[in-house]
Amino acid sequence: MSSRKNPKKLNFLHGHERLEELVEHLHLHHKKKKKNWLGLIWRILAWFFISVFLLGLILAGFLFFRYRNFYDLALSGKSGLESSLLSAKEQNFEEMLSNSQTAAGSFSELLSEIQKLRHNFILKRIKLADGELADLENLLNSLELVSKSMEKVAVIGQELKGVMSGRSGSNFAEFSRDEKRRLLKMIYESGPELNGVKADLELSLLDLERIQGKGVLLPLKGRIAQAKTQLGDSLFFLSKMTLASELLPEFAGYPEKSDFLVLFQNSDELRPTGGFLGTYGILSTDSGDIIRFDTHDIYHMDMPMEAIKKFSVVPPDPIKLYLNNKWFMRDANWSPDWPTASEQILWFYKQEDALLPPKNQINNFKGEFSGVVGITPDFVKTLLSIIGPVTVNGATYTADNFSHLLEYKVEQDYVNQDISSWERKEVIGSILEEIKVKAFNLPYYAWADAFKKIDQGVAAKNVQVYLKNKYLNGLVKEMNMGGEIKNTDNDYLMIVDANLGARKTDSVMTKSAVYEVQQRVDGLYAKVTINYAHGGKIDWRTDNYKTYTRIYVPKDSRLLKISGLTKGKAEVGEEAGKEYFGGFFSVNAGGAGVLTFEYKLPTTLEDKVKNGKYQLYIQKQAGNRLNKIKVDLKTINAIKSYEPVSTELKGQNNLIWSSALPSDKEFIASF
Repeated sequence: MSSRKNPKKLNFLHGHERLEELVEHLHLHHKKKKKNWLGLIWRILAWFFISVFLLGLILAGFLFFRYRNFYDLALSGKSGLESSLLSAKEQNFEEMLSNSQTAAGSFSELLSEIQKLRHNFILKRIKLADGELADLENLLNSLELVSKSMEKVAVIGQELKGVMSGRSGSNFAEFSRDEKRRLLKMIYESGPELNGVKADLELSLLDLERIQGKGVLLPLKGRIAQAKTQLGDSLFFLSKMTLASELLPEFAGYPEKSDFLVLFQNSDELRPTGGFLGTYGILSTDSGDIIRFDTHDIYHMDMPMEAIKKFSVVPPDPIKLYLNNKWFMRDANWSPDWPTASEQILWFYKQEDALLPPKNQINNFKGEFSGVVGITPDFVKTLLSIIGPVTVNGATYTADNFSHLLEYKVEQDYVNQDISSWERKEVIGSILEEIKVKAFNLPYYAWADAFKKIDQGVAAKNVQVYLKNKYLNGLVKEMNMGGEIKNTDNDYLMIVDANLGARKTDSVMTKSAVYEVQQRVDGLYAKVTINYAHGGKIDWRTDNYKTYTRIYVPKDSRLLKISGLTKGKAEVGEEAGKEYFGGFFSVNAGGAGVLTFEYKLPTTLEDKVKNGKYQLYIQKQAGNRLNKIKVDLKTINAIKSYEPVSTELKGQNNLIWSSALPSDKEFIASF
């Protein structure tokens, strides 16, 4: 090899020595030629810029190879995550696990590299660069957590696939008893894994929330916002699924048999918990099988009691004054708080069943119920919308005709069918049996859509559950199925109607309400105005509307005035940590009427408003078809912010919010 040096090859290692020689040369040259200042400055600047340029080339080369690696890792993570999602849709859980592990590994390695850059001596002192790297770190944290949650889901999927023995096209009804028990056991034990997935997604969402979305991530701002929405929806669904995984075995009779008292509440004859208790049933489940589900007219319990003089229970005053001077199981749901009403119903069932004469013994159940389930016709409609029509005794019931057709069958047509009045409601059990068969034959891929529809029915309070097991009943409340009067330290309103007219008149009633809250110097004043319009006529199904109406409001509220009562006097009471005001009200067929409550809210709420915040929780009564409710808030101080955003701000001191009430609603204003 030639010993000659290539003059075109730059020796970076000795560059600093040449620079020192140059500076020394320039210094000596300066001593000889003091007058050439411009030339000296030019030469110094020239060498300075040449040195910076050479240093930049070196740094650029280093960053190119490093960032090339960054790009490859990001691409690998993205590809792995997308493939994992595709595998999940195809239920290929083995590939899903492998792909999610690849994604998690790539995002983890890339995250480590970004964290090293954030600790770089120069970059961490540049605020803009540190902010960009912080955004990247949060994004990668989020993606890594999502990938890890996909790993956990894949493991659960593999276990599920193993339990189902690869029969991906099968439905639950086709499983053997042992297969059902294995599946229920897996669901019963899957809570910790589902909670782990939920925790990962919660942390992932927090990381996305921290992203500023500026600079390098600005083009992804829309995608990040979309991801936050999707993660939020996934978390909501997963929270429900996690709770359901603990509750489902209890409902399915695993690990031990379960027995439930099921009550059918007819909302067309509205009562405090959702409707008149016209029919009851006994449901028994064991290892995923419904081993018993028979239904009976509630008068099978009550009528023999009316003939027994020793059975005499004094009812609440409104029932005694306007309906019946004795209290029976059919009227036991006088409290709008479902746990309270359930315990009262269970007491009546036990007392009446024990006293039934031998000829009236139809229940054949002496054990303890695991809980009480109340459903309205609207819940049955939801089930029919999922599984399709069912045909019983020549009549086809659909989601559209169920209520009217069933009422006609049990109130009128049973005579034409040569069915005794004593057995006229047995058809309900037959309908539910057909629904059960079709529901159990529902393919597993239809479960997600069914779950969403059922969840909507739960939010509308078309199904309410009370379990004797306190822990499980706590989960029921978390699922919003508990039907309890909500506990809140803020303003609260629940309008409760009790149809005491013994007809299905609520089916033709139109109701709306206005809730006005006004802040005055001496406190907060409230006014509830309820408008009733009767859209029917008197026939076998409807009558003049007779209701005992109560409003539940914050404890220590003080009643000032009730206007519109058509009989009797106002009632004031306390229940479930709330004050209530009530009275009897009626509307003639084809007519209309107005009922008004005026009261002063407690000082605790006055203090909250003075401190700059007002919150209202409006609770829907199960079964009540309140068509519209309007909130009108007037304050002394200017209103700065409010929720929901659909609220109308009039001036600076008046908020108006209007909505239907398909479920509970919350209203917030800040001053």
